[in-house]
Amino acid sequence: MSVRKTKEMQDILSVIDNSIMMVEFDKNSKFISTTNAVEKFLKINKSDVLNKKHQEVSNLSDLEFSKLWNKLKNGEIVERYFYFDYLDKYVKDIYTPIFDENDKLEKVILIYFDITEETKLKMKN
Repeated sequence: MSVRKTKEMQDILSVIDNSIMMVEFDKNSKFISTTNAVEKFLKINKSDVLNKKHQEVSNLSDLEFSKLWNKLKNGEIVERYFYFDYLDKYVKDIYTPIFDENDKLEKVILIYFDITEETKLKMKN
């Protein structure tokens, strides 16, 4: 790859890192990466969540957590709506399972969408 193409790719990845709220989990629900956008939106430090299990930092009950991860292991894309009360923010979560060449769960990608404004507008009406 040329120097110019490498620079372009780095720039694109930087834009994604700073604008898209995305988390990557391993097959055991451990945080393996998160974007700067997540860190900024949730007011957290990456070091506070990386290598921790999803359940350790979420407010999901054991039952909700099991249901969510069972769906993901079965190949379902899971959409959830969530309210972060400490931020007064509403989000839409989309969990997408990624499988290896043997159809075994390899990782899960979670993308957050800030839906605060539209949710508050709907609540007013």
